[in-house]
Amino acid sequence: MTKSTGDDKAVSKFKLANLIPGDILFCTDPDGRESKAIRTATGSPFSHAAIYKGELNFLEAADYGVSNFNYLRFGIASKSNVAVYRLRTTDQSESFAAKASITVEKYRELDYWTPGAVMSAFKRLRRLGAWTGLWLPAREKGFFCSYLVAQSYDDAGLALCPGLKTHEIHPGDLLKSPYLENVSHMTIVDLPAWDTRVDVLDGHGRESPFQRYTTARKHILTDIQKLMANSGLAKPATLDDVLQIIMLDEDAERQMSVDGKVSEQLEKSGFAALTLAHTSNIEGDEPGTINGVAYSELPLGVLKATIANHEFLKEKWEIRLGDVEGERAAGKELREKIPLEILGVWDRHLENFGTALENALSLIEGTIKDLNAELSKRENK
Repeated sequence: MTKSTGDDKAVSKFKLANLIPGDILFCTDPDGRESKAIRTATGSPFSHAAIYKGELNFLEAADYGVSNFNYLRFGIASKSNVAVYRLRTTDQSESFAAKASITVEKYRELDYWTPGAVMSAFKRLRRLGAWTGLWLPAREKGFFCSYLVAQSYDDAGLALCPGLKTHEIHPGDLLKSPYLENVSHMTIVDLPAWDTRVDVLDGHGRESPFQRYTTARKHILTDIQKLMANSGLAKPATLDDVLQIIMLDEDAERQMSVDGKVSEQLEKSGFAALTLAHTSNIEGDEPGTINGVAYSELPLGVLKATIANHEFLKEKWEIRLGDVEGERAAGKELREKIPLEILGVWDRHLENFGTALENALSLIEGTIKDLNAELSKRENK
């Protein structure tokens, strides 16, 4: 994320009400060295793509792997750096888009596939890869941005770029898809004068606390993958897989040995406290403000929409907290039957995750209360 410094000042934003699940975001950092290289190699004005999942978040494949990102909290420095595309309207377009926004979820936390991204961008390498059999579309190789978008639609039953395999598709290919049209005019709007947000999407270094958390999990997973591979077990694609693979191992001696080693590694890495470590120091808005704007200065429509968005997030987090409590209860039953150390580590992780959610809920409940107080004050005038 980039702080406003003159030219980086936000002038536009996404219009949440006009985004629909399945929309495809294209963006680029005009000054970023990596972004420039991708644009030059692909002949595209954009270097990155992501798919809108709904619930305020896009899902993307970037350096930290496949994860969600809340682009909606960012402003846009220049409309030429960002675009939103959507399926052209047909009898099935709404169904395809909805399915793609759901199927993409199963790829969450998979790795970023750097070689695949490079080969998709450079057509000579693409042809060489096909000729030598170097193309390895197996999903354990992970994803890059446009591959993730294309694969999600392919899973939904629509090949966005006929004639190309999903792992061959770069952002420029997606832009040329005969099934997509540019809807930026209705999804990107000018930033009102009262909105003084300073973080811009089309800049370098954007990173959320969630991304830092995801990156930390990736580093932990990499070490665990090596350990388990050396023990003759399957390579876990996510940290959740680690628990499943160990629990299902039928070799009791190896199970106990790997359980001890993995549990020790998880403890050493601080896995159990990871969620709290990456949420305890999040910098929020100043009290009584949203994106630096005082509640009292928010237009009435924006105030009501902000309340609705916060209530939506509150409901989402309450559901997740319930899931965590259910997982802890199930884990307790398992620990009584299976004497594995990793189950204890996992329980402490879930306990801390639950605490982080409770802290977040406390903050958002306070914000909703204050926003509603401002709304009541206006309505009673």
